[in-house]
Amino acid sequence: MNQQQRYEGALSLIKSQTNYTEEESKKKLDEWNGNYMNVIKEYLNPNFKIKLEKKDNRSVNQKVMGEIRGFMDTVTMDFQKRKAEEEKKQEYLKENMFDIIVGFNSLHWVKNQYLAFDNIFKSLKPSGKLLALTTTFISFKIIKNLWFIAMRLK
Repeated sequence: MNQQQRYEGALSLIKSQTNYTEEESKKKLDEWNGNYMNVIKEYLNPNFKIKLEKKDNRSVNQKVMGEIRGFMDTVTMDFQKRKAEEEKKQEYLKENMFDIIVGFNSLHWVKNQYLAFDNIFKSLKPSGKLLALTTTFISFKIIKNLWFIAMRLK
């Protein structure tokens, strides 16, 4: 198979896979230095050439440090966002704010039940009441210690 036959075969393949004319196929094939696959890829994805042109001239160490820096920036931003949200929650949950807190079938879903009850009792006024209905997922150890938590906070 000589060079001319390969060129003609590539042109016919490009024309069958795209809607390029003979002239457009020749121009694109010359533009891609005879690589017919890249011509077809560019037809399917117009941003293919831009993607290939972006080369990263950084060393491996620079790339690794860039990834670490980006990761640390993301973690820092997430921490600041969570801190701001927590401050908003704490501003909302002022001490001695509620006369009664009612919770039905919700306390057994809480991951840190000690903290939940601690916040509930902090939010109640000194003569406040807690009315809660829940399943038995709250451990008996927590229920036994609720009295001590309530006494500590009063």
